[in-house]
Amino acid sequence: MDHPADYESVACMNVKEYTNIIKKHGLKDELSKYVEFKKGNYFASLGKMWRDGVYQDLCESMIEYKIYDKLPWEREMPIMLDYWKEFAEKRFDKEDYTVLECCFLQNTMCEMMARFNKTEDEIYDHLGKINKIISPLNPLVIYLSVSNVAARLNQIIPTRPIEWLEGVIRYHIKQGYGLENRLQGLEGLITFYIRRQEIEKRLLNRLSIAKLVLCDPFTDWSKSYSEILSTIENETR
Repeated sequence: MDHPADYESVACMNVKEYTNIIKKHGLKDELSKYVEFKKGNYFASLGKMWRDGVYQDLCESMIEYKIYDKLPWEREMPIMLDYWKEFAEKRFDKEDYTVLECCFLQNTMCEMMARFNKTEDEIYDHLGKINKIISPLNPLVIYLSVSNVAARLNQIIPTRPIEWLEGVIRYHIKQGYGLENRLQGLEGLITFYIRRQEIEKRLLNRLSIAKLVLCDPFTDWSKSYSEILSTIENETR
């Protein structure tokens, strides 16, 4: 819950759901370090509890309310928009910058496309709502485009544990879009990534937001960094 605009490894429960879980485990006040109450919901940082090695049984009970993985879209969507509003309000009069990795596009696409198989127009509508909220901050989207998804993924796979690959494949082919389009294994994951990138680029073109698209930036990070800094300077003049 330390993230300013995104709920990573956080469970969201209404009062009844939270109360029932707490009664089951016989806990209450000692959770203040990991739980926050706002706007009628309890937000529990499962990530912090896992990190600290505490309340593991409690985490297991709360996983069914985990944002990004378990909550239905109709319930999760307003929660996410409210957090973007909090972020925009806190950052409105600040002079420094906040760099958010994957929050605007990637997480939205994972949720709406991969998990819920929403249409491109539905995704555009939701991104438009976020864009409207953060527009007073003059946001800039830096998009890292990949010309050969399969080749790049095959470069990345050896650097990650096998559990990462298994989890990513499972997430993208065992629900929503993957099931609808009968995606299978690594090839299915590659197909999803290619299609997701195509949609993301179209969405960026449709949105009225400042953007910088870098093609294969990993081939020359120094050059990419220079281009990013130059764009930021030009956008803030």
